[in-house]
Formats: sequence, structure tokens, C-alpha cells
Amino acid sequence: DCVWSEWSGDCSTLCGQAERTRTIMTMPSASGSPCRQEDSTSQCAGGLAPCKPVAVQNNMEVTENFTAMLSCDAEQYANLSPRITFKWVKVVNGGDSELTGGSKDTKNYPNGTARGTLTFSPVLRDHAGQYKCIAVGAAGESVKSDKLTLTVRYKPELETIPSSAYPRKDQPHTLRCVANSYPSSLYTWRKVGDSMPIWENQVNGTLVFNKVTYENTGSYTCTASNTVGSVTSVAALLVVQGRPENCNVP
Repeated sequence: DCVWSEWSGDCSTLCGQAERTRTIMTMPSASGSPCRQEDSTSQCAGGLAPCKPVAVQNNMEVTENFTAMLSCDAEQYANLSPRITFKWVKVVNGGDSELTGGSKDTKNYPNGTARGTLTFSPVLRDHAGQYKCIAVGAAGESVKSDKLTLTVRYKPELETIPSSAYPRKDQPHTLRCVANSYPSSLYTWRKVGDSMPIWENQVNGTLVFNKVTYENTGSYTCTASNTVGSVTSVAALLVVQGRPENCNVP
């Protein structure tokens, strides 16, 4: 009645224990001797897979032409070989797309943890988006992380610039200015020769004249700016035309 056995160690978690121990109590070899304890180990099949990678920083925002580094950590049982390797994918239209750009690196540590990095140097606006890292374990099992978001700030670039025009007096007229940037641009219009801006708007770069007058004749510039930088258009000439007024014609 001395025979007894028990397993310790959890094999239910893929990235948990890679081994579990069985303790066996056997019958005594001779009458009156104490029960003998024997321990044996068994490797968990699930212990070969790494834990789900965890992003070091879920959201990163960086300025264009600087360096961006995305990192994630994972772990597996320390005694397994080969060690963890990392792959990276970019989320495109809801699906995972194989990543060809960027510099990838993996560092493994004696305790079974590992860190994978994806570096863009310099980082460009096209690199912005969502990424996932994939930890590949000793037996080839792979586990994906949650999404990591990379946001790239860049200064304004003018896509639509104001053009010179010759509207009739008392007619409506607009000068348009559109910039591509992140964050979005603040638009400032100035009349050349005036020290103060005549109009500012955070969203819309269109300068509207409900009815032009002769006083509106002049050259105008549009400046788009954000936290990264600014750009100013070339001056657009606005010449208001109409019949002469207050003239005595014989």
C-alpha cells in the first residue's frame, strides 16, 4: 500500500514548463524498510513553443528621416535549442504581408527570453502602419504578437498652389492651397507687403473673397506649417479688373 505517483508541472500552456516531474513512491525492498521515492522527468510537447511575443512599445511616433525601432519580447524554456528567432509582417488591407524592408535582429538571453527588433534608418512616411512580430521556437512553432503601430511625422508639402488670376470687380474669387503633411497643416495667407496675416485655418487652405475690390489687388502667399516644419508658396498675383470709376467723361 505504499505505491503512489504524482506529476508536478503544467503542460497545458504552450510556452509554460518544458518539463514536468513525476514523483513515485514504491514498495519497500524489504519488510520494515521505508518507502522509497523516485523522481523522473518528462518533456512537455507544448513546451517547445515560445510564449506570445509582447511589444515593448505598442505605439511609436517618430519624425521622418530619423530612426525608428520596433521591439518585442518572447520567451521559451531556457534549455531548448535552437533559440527563438523573429519574423516581421506588415498589416495591409486587414491581412499580414511579408516584410522586405527594414533591418531585423534577434537577441537571445540565457534565461530563455529573447528580443526581436525591426529598425528603419532613416524612417520614411511609407513605413507608417501596423506591424506584427512572429516568434519562432525551437521546433518551428510560431506565435504572433498583437499589432504594433508606427506613426511617421513629416513636414508639409504643397500639392496645390495658388495661381495668378484677374477677376472682375465685385465677383467672388478663391485662392487654393493644399498641403500633404502629418500632423495636419495650419494654413496662413499673407498679402505681400502686409506684416500681419489676413487669414488662418487649421483644416482648409482656401482663401475666399466674396466680392473682390480694387483693394484686393496684390500678391498673396500661402504658408502650410505643422510641428515638423513649414513651406511657403510662391506669390500669386491677383489683379481686380473693372471699368474706371469716378471719371468725368466729356
